[in-house]
Amino acid sequence: ADAGAHVFVDTDDAVHANHSFVSVTANAPGPRTIRLPRRCDVVDAFTDEVIARDVTEFTADFADMQSRLFFTGDAASWRGKA
Repeated sequence: ADAGAHVFVDTDDAVHANHSFVSVTANAPGPRTIRLPRRCDVVDAFTDEVIARDVTEFTADFADMQSRLFFTGDAASWRGKA
């Protein structure tokens, strides 16, 4: 955060992000709180489940070494679904 970068998680997990997606690969099992740089809806890109609406952070559970991909934007625009 000191370099002006957004910190998505407080753990040593691999995170990749752009304006529309956040990918997290957990290095250990358990919940992760993921902080977003802007308020938005969050959709699990693999299951189409709406995880949260109009949030700046959310919590997701992870298995050991599990990767999860989240769409971050307007849930209604995710694959044309509401």
